[in-house]
Amino acid sequence: CALPISQAFERADLVFFGQPSRFYYAAGAQREWHQYWEFDVEGVWKGPAQSHLRIYASGSEGPNTCDRYFQVGERYLVYAYLENKFPNRYLVSTCSRTTIAERSLRDLGFLGKPPHSFSE
Repeated sequence: CALPISQAFERADLVFFGQPSRFYYAAGAQREWHQYWEFDVEGVWKGPAQSHLRIYASGSEGPNTCDRYFQVGERYLVYAYLENKFPNRYLVSTCSRTTIAERSLRDLGFLGKPPHSFSE
């Protein structure tokens, strides 16, 4: 179900390369549960140019079969989308082009150098 690179980039609200440093599973204000990762960002092609970003596994409607999960410490190329109900909450799905670094070479070749880099 993954889109071609150009379409995935156009549709995404956030495209970045980085690695999750922490995973959280927490209750929200209305007792809904949220799963999210704090990412250390290496480069951003699209979206807010920040060195740390939060990415959610599922939307406010709860978990579903399209949810995407990350391994802390692994590096990823992430295509994320704003959730309609929360203006600053980014989600990913298994149908996006989000992938581990080793499988992202074709995408990285298409994207080129990120306009915003946060190398340590």
